[in-house]
Amino acid sequence: MSRRVAFTFIVLLALAMFARPLMRGEVLTFRDHADYFQPLRYFTAVELRNFRLPFWNPYNASGEPWLANPQTAVFYPPFWIFLIVPFAQAYVIFLLLHLVLLGCGSFLLFSRFASARAAFIGAMTLMLCGPTLSMLDISNNLTTFAWIPLVLWCGLSGASSIACGSAIAMSFLAGEPLFAAIGAVMFALVRRRHLLDISLTAFCLAGVTLVPFLAMIAGSDRAGATAPEEILRDSMSPLDWLRMVVPGTTAHEL
Repeated sequence: MSRRVAFTFIVLLALAMFARPLMRGEVLTFRDHADYFQPLRYFTAVELRNFRLPFWNPYNASGEPWLANPQTAVFYPPFWIFLIVPFAQAYVIFLLLHLVLLGCGSFLLFSRFASARAAFIGAMTLMLCGPTLSMLDISNNLTTFAWIPLVLWCGLSGASSIACGSAIAMSFLAGEPLFAAIGAVMFALVRRRHLLDISLTAFCLAGVTLVPFLAMIAGSDRAGATAPEEILRDSMSPLDWLRMVVPGTTAHEL
């Protein structure tokens, strides 16, 4: 199976999944779509369409720093589709594009370890598995996660520092800093050469969002105003990780 054929099937599959809402001009409304991400995308798109850089959102939580929130994706190029396409279609296309990116990036990554056919099956499995589809309504998780296979492929394939740094930067600009950090750490484990050049490239591209974000979280409750005991009160205990192996098992049942 050639790369072109695999990519074509991935695109067609993603189109088939979203054909109905695209053709009807519908948007997804379950879970976090209607409660969080649609208002977030809509406000950001309206501000940019009116040539206003959204430093602040006065309508959310009695006012909230907006440019400093990576989830707004102000400087994330794929988000700019909201500026030229009607909102309903743009919202669906935005999700579709990242499923395609995840599928294609996974195929490239898996092809380094297996045959093209096996890589295609693996890419389809990752693209359509439950955890991936569950991220459709938490779109900042999906958009960043979609970049990680490509980030790792860049590291393993010996791509240029500019390409590697750009992929890492895009994973952060996509909106989920934790996933982006995990991807960057995994990249550093597989690519030790030119890490300084790659880091500088990533910072130069993502710094416009990263610097305000770091300034914002420095003043957050968890930066020092809240006691560690309060933060950890409802966190998973080590024994609760048993649920990863035996579903339904918790520390309270032992």
